[in-house]
Amino acid sequence: MSSSQRKSPIQKRSAATIEAILDAAAQLLDREGYQELSTNQIAKAAHVSIGTVYRYFDDKDAIISALRSRAEADIMHRMVAALAAAASMDTPDGVRAVLTALVDAIEDHQGLMTAVINDMPLGIQSNVLPNIEQQLYHIARLGLLQRYPNLTETEIEEMLYLGMGMMLHVALRIAIGRPAHMDRAALIERAALAALIASPLIGDQAG
Repeated sequence: MSSSQRKSPIQKRSAATIEAILDAAAQLLDREGYQELSTNQIAKAAHVSIGTVYRYFDDKDAIISALRSRAEADIMHRMVAALAAAASMDTPDGVRAVLTALVDAIEDHQGLMTAVINDMPLGIQSNVLPNIEQQLYHIARLGLLQRYPNLTETEIEEMLYLGMGMMLHVALRIAIGRPAHMDRAALIERAALAALIASPLIGDQAG
């Protein structure tokens, strides 16, 4: 038996154990929040020993970091799919579909996103989803160039700087901490409408 054949089952067990730890941490974040979270709780919920947790993670913040990377990958996958679908829609429907997909994705990682926002302050210029914004930036840039080829590079940079931050911020406000009396679908509709108000102005400027 080769070395790689011997390692494969071990690697699969390790990956499964890491996923169990991350799943347990995510569920506890949803129920208890960051401040109440502990590695002992995570170990118990994951049905592993505390030593096993520390074999893979230095502390609970390392677990949060791994959860954040996993969430970003999931959100990005869903956003790319939403943007691809939106490309064949009318602009109002496309904007609504992309925003809805982003809100859905954030809600599915609500405990983690709440912890990042409330317990790990990053400052006004920072983003709780920096990798998402960076990757969406390039996709949005291509979309702007195709729709408005006459925009200058400065105009594109300014629009993306404000637009990307606004979309992510709005989606976070809708998905997390939304007042109970406010309707989710209505907020998405209003946010999409607000985004569309600028479209004629952009079109006039680009023409």
